[in-house]
Amino acid sequence: MNEAQPVIKNGAVAIRNGKIVAVDTKEKIRASYKADKILPGEGMVLMPGLVNGHSHSAMVLFRSLADDSRC
Repeated sequence: MNEAQPVIKNGAVAIRNGKIVAVDTKEKIRASYKADKILPGEGMVLMPGLVNGHSHSAMVLFRSLADDSRC
């Protein structure tokens, strides 16, 4: 990712040893890298993982439930 957050139409990802080494258009990736395996991705979206992307919205239901209790 970068600050411009571009959308790459007909994009591809090159992976070496389990790590992403390039993201670009399908044509540029195919010209620059030789693939042992090509996985289909038409009609899909590739996006970064949602690291620690959870929320505690369900806890709103318990708001103020025990405010007046003494522990």
